[in-house]
Amino acid sequence: MTIVQRFLSVCALASLTVGCGECIGTPSCQVAPEISVDGQIVDHATGRAVGGTAVVFVRDSGLILEADSITAIANGDGFFALRMGATTDGTVHGHVRVAAPAPFQPYTIPGISLATTRTRGDGTFIGRFVAKPYFRLIGYVRDRKTQAPLEGVTVIWRRNSGGRVSQDSMTFVSDYGGIFAWQPEVVQLGTINATFELRAPGQARAYVLTRDLALFFRESETRLEVLPVGMGLSYYAAAVRRGLGLPLSGTTVELTRLSGVATLPQQTTITPNQYGSFDIALEPQAPGSLYVRVRVIPPAPLPAESRTVAMATSDDDVKQFLGTIGYGAAAFFGAELRDSATGTLLPDQTPVRIRRVGGLLLQWPSPPPPEGDPRVVNSRGRIEYGAPTADTGAVTFDVTVQLPTPFAWDTIRGITVPSRYNDTLVDRGTLLVRRRPRP
Repeated sequence: MTIVQRFLSVCALASLTVGCGECIGTPSCQVAPEISVDGQIVDHATGRAVGGTAVVFVRDSGLILEADSITAIANGDGFFALRMGATTDGTVHGHVRVAAPAPFQPYTIPGISLATTRTRGDGTFIGRFVAKPYFRLIGYVRDRKTQAPLEGVTVIWRRNSGGRVSQDSMTFVSDYGGIFAWQPEVVQLGTINATFELRAPGQARAYVLTRDLALFFRESETRLEVLPVGMGLSYYAAAVRRGLGLPLSGTTVELTRLSGVATLPQQTTITPNQYGSFDIALEPQAPGSLYVRVRVIPPAPLPAESRTVAMATSDDDVKQFLGTIGYGAAAFFGAELRDSATGTLLPDQTPVRIRRVGGLLLQWPSPPPPEGDPRVVNSRGRIEYGAPTADTGAVTFDVTVQLPTPFAWDTIRGITVPSRYNDTLVDRGTLLVRRRPRP
């Protein structure tokens, strides 16, 4: 058989499956955007592959796929492949259901994100999932103020609710590096809510922390549970320019204790980080609650703005988010988009363009595209949009919905929105979108 005959034979065989096209013999063929993910299922207890496992990725939000779920069955070596075409390049967010053969129980892995590729064979290895989730606790005890590891601390672990392991309580003593470890058998799947009671030598009282402890879904995962000995204010917040969603250079934040437990100092001024985030840098002198005034001072000519916040001391240093504090005026609105004929919400990820057509000028750092700012409809059929302005007043926008072929784009005109010194959006209700064929 000649070389040409062999090539034609290969093409004939390939055409039965994927076709004999430009990808034949090409190591990095460019294709339409697709999800291409490989993985493996193993038994954590033995390290052996678990063939026959059903793996299903279910889309929750993000990129639109050809279908809302992708199913694969692991082969005899435990390997599986998730493949599906996508409408555009991007990332899809969802969860994975894993159902291994008996005696394993099905379970769900939340918070999985997959990105598209345009190169055939350039898939991503998502990792080695386990047929049965496992629990591993590695604790690190340290001094809350100095961050130094603490030896000889008695740690009492108690399960409160959720998943269950072979023991509902356990006592440990931290070693010279502040470390202790435990890996019990999982008897009931689910995130475990548990309490840690820390009794350190020389401390007048025990410190109590409550944590949610997720099971491990991937082989060889490790998570260090950092446990502080001490008390403080475990809060942080962010300060950003309204409508812009970003901090402005030169912004400072003044924190003042107004009432409640005493703090050191009583007042302090701090500079937010590059993301506008800042901690409540006041040290309480006793357990209890207090009120703190948070005064954001942006660069001139923007005025300072204040908010009073209630807080409570905590034995844990896992920070709670107080929220985003905006400064400066902005036109901020939201609306749901529905088909005018059927009344149904527009699909998630439908492209939208929002363009100012009148009223106050917008204060963008750089001018937006002439056709308007791009946005997408969210999973609840809504759009939300904010734009900074120099002062209060009103701004008028046009909203263009980029409907797919064969429909013409539809523009909803004259949406007037007040510009305010306020962090809540103005709800413009329902906007009706007309589906008309393209001329």
